[in-house]
Amino acid sequence: MADTILQQVSLVLEYPVVFASDVFAPGATVLADVLARRERGRRHRVAAIVDAGVAAAWPDLIAAITAWADRDPARVELAALKASIDAGNRNAGAQFTKIGERIERVERAQADPAAKLSKAVETLDRMARADAMAPKDVTGSIMPAPMPLPASGLPKPLGSVDGWILRDVRRGTALIEGRMGIIEVDQGDVVPGLGRIDAIRKQADGRWVVVTTRGLIMTVR
Repeated sequence: MADTILQQVSLVLEYPVVFASDVFAPGATVLADVLARRERGRRHRVAAIVDAGVAAAWPDLIAAITAWADRDPARVELAALKASIDAGNRNAGAQFTKIGERIERVERAQADPAAKLSKAVETLDRMARADAMAPKDVTGSIMPAPMPLPASGLPKPLGSVDGWILRDVRRGTALIEGRMGIIEVDQGDVVPGLGRIDAIRKQADGRWVVVTTRGLIMTVR
C-alpha cells in the first residue's frame, strides 16, 4: 500500500535589466548601484573579461574599467581583468601589449620595466647553468674570473611579491594564490595589484617562477 502526495514548488527569478551608456565614465554609478542593489553594505567582487576585438576597437576600455573600480572602493573590488584572445586573432598581441602598458600607468606601478626584469631572470638562469656544468677540479689551465654584472642590470634585490605564492603550473598556465584566492594566469594577463604577467618559466634548479611587473611569484620551499 502506498500514499502519494503531490507537491508543487514555484520558482521566481528576479533581476534588473538596465539600459545605459558610458557606465565607466567619471561620475557614473549605475553599474555599482546594480551590483549593490541587494547588499548595500558589502564590497562586491567583479571579474571583467573584455573581448579582444572590443579591446582593439576601444584601447582605453581596460583603463576605464580599472579607474571605475578605483573610484568606488567601498562597493567594488576588481578581482580580475582579462582581455581574451582566441587562436584566430594572435596578431592582436601587439595591441594587447599596449593596453597592458596603459594599465600599468593607471596602477602607478613602482617596479622596474618588465624587460629589465626578464633580462635579469635570464641572466640568473645562465649563471646557474654555468655553475652546474663547470668541472669540480680543473688542471692545466686557469679559468678567468667572470666579469661583474653592471649594477643597473639586476634589481637589488630580485625579491618576490609579498602576499603571493605559486601553487602549480599546468601546460603553461600558472595557479597563483593571493588576497583574492587562487586564480589562473597566462603570459600576457593583467592582474590587479601585480600588473602584467610577463613570463611563466622553469629555472635551472627546477623551480617554476612567474615574472610580473611588480616582481617574482615563486613556490614555497
